[in-house]
Amino acid sequence: MTRAELRRRARAERKAKATYNMTAEQIAITARCAQADIMKPTFIIMLSLSILALHDVFGFGPVRALRFFKAVMLKWDIMHEDFDRLGADDTYDFKTFMKLCKDEVGIDLDSEIRKER
Repeated sequence: MTRAELRRRARAERKAKATYNMTAEQIAITARCAQADIMKPTFIIMLSLSILALHDVFGFGPVRALRFFKAVMLKWDIMHEDFDRLGADDTYDFKTFMKLCKDEVGIDLDSEIRKER
């Protein structure tokens, strides 16, 4: 390799990395998109585990399992409509869901979770 080629290679390696600037609004939009990209697959995995447990433990067949799936997806859609309409990041947090389960179903999931640990 000639000296000129070595210098060219050294200059290319020293070249500054590209820097991009974003506004706070762009960062918020990017974060929200990343959150959605992570949340939906995680939700589907948890829903699949729930369906498998309903099948294995309670004998749910395809018809009841599909009814369960559709009911949960309806709740998911309602939650996201509220989220988008209200624009609040903390509309549905962990404590909100724990309170909903306790108030509407009578199950204190918070204490059940502590028992499992």
